Amino acid sequence: MDILFVIIVIFGIALVLVLVFGGWIIVSVVRLIARALHGGRSSALPPPPRNFVRCGHPRCRAENPSGARFCRRCGKMLRVADTVVVRKVAMW
Repeated sequence: MDILFVIIVIFGIALVLVLVFGGWIIVSVVRLIARALHGGRSSALPPPPRNFVRCGHPRCRAENPSGARFCRRCGKMLRVADTVVVRKVAMW
């Protein structure tokens, strides 16, 4: 009686795993077909604008965050663009 219960439990676990894996395969195939029909374009939002500064050293050329003063890869000082402070006032 105990062996029959163990076999039923193992069979149940195997059945659940097959259903989960089969569902995953079906969803993956449907997504692949949808991607092929859309021409490879994703329906997700476009990537956010890149806020990076490229290192000016010819051998490095690493991308660094826009607020960085030094390159993360080579340690050279990054050129900071001259920014003009614009003051906005209300005009009546």
